Amino acid sequence: QAERKKPEFNRPALVKAEINCLEQGETDAWWRFIYFLSVTDDGNHIEDKIDIKKLTGWNSLNIEDETKIADFAFRYLLVQKPEIMIDGNSLSSVDSAAFKAFCYLQAYDPQKYESLPANIWKKWAKLIVCYPIWIDQDNLIIHQQLVKKLYTKSPQITLNYLGKYINVENRNARGIDF
Repeated sequence: QAERKKPEFNRPALVKAEINCLEQGETDAWWRFIYFLSVTDDGNHIEDKIDIKKLTGWNSLNIEDETKIADFAFRYLLVQKPEIMIDGNSLSSVDSAAFKAFCYLQAYDPQKYESLPANIWKKWAKLIVCYPIWIDQDNLIIHQQLVKKLYTKSPQITLNYLGKYINVENRNARGIDF
């Protein structure tokens, strides 16, 4: 009996296909693009780092593609609709990709980051406040800076979600990493 061979993971082709979709205005391609950057070279594991430039797949991009990433991230935040996090432990691919878009703009394109309209900050407020930073403790300061920026854009919404998050964490007997 012949052994079934697992199909080869072709990251460059998958990433390029998503970049083409992003160039055509298909905003959903951002989270798929992030996913393909996150898969390890063996195709079996997912890295969960908030800085997409530190993901294994980043090296598969060429310089021309790299110059478009900030535009794609910005557009994703403007157009995409957040998904609801059911609890403090799980995160959809859509929401995770949005958080990574904020982090990318904050670190690598401060001009675009600063130009995000207040309504976009409000739209993603729950994600920013409740993001499970335990996933990537090394970047706690980035999370804190996002919450601080959200507070400058929308203090009442920030405090509202922060209060709800504290209540959930208290009920679940977990600590808060702020």
